[in-house]
Amino acid sequence: MSEESRFSFPRSITLLAALMLSIAACGSPSSTGEPGPATVTLSDVGCTYAGPAEMSVEQLRIEMENETPGQFDLDLWLLDEGHDYEELAAHIEAERTRNEAGQPSLEHPAFATLVAEASAEAGSTGDLIADMAPGTYGIACIFFDRPGSLGGIWAAGPITVSE
Repeated sequence: MSEESRFSFPRSITLLAALMLSIAACGSPSSTGEPGPATVTLSDVGCTYAGPAEMSVEQLRIEMENETPGQFDLDLWLLDEGHDYEELAAHIEAERTRNEAGQPSLEHPAFATLVAEASAEAGSTGDLIADMAPGTYGIACIFFDRPGSLGGIWAAGPITVSE
């Protein structure tokens, strides 16, 4: 037996090991047809969404990361048919502008339904879990710099859910 073949694995063992590694990797949520959790990160200058833009799921899990010194509220909105994410983003931008100018709130958008909401305290994480129906969704990230005092509001998304 040559020195090289004495220390090499038989081909069948190598293939078996590769198959086992593939099966282990397939245990992740994204390979079963369900996306892994999306992440929304809030800083005191904005909000970012890291996750799929399109999906076909019944339930969505969003991990919230609060990098601010205040409270992070996340609102998930389902847009009414005939309305799009840009309209929600414009509404949220107008809300932020009004807040910075000391003007009254616009209140919730009349063209969307609040599906779920969650909060994360300063410097912590949280989860939002929502049952999803087909449609277009947008996220409002709300930063309270102290209780009851809006420090900022930003839009994130969109997320499109199909059947």
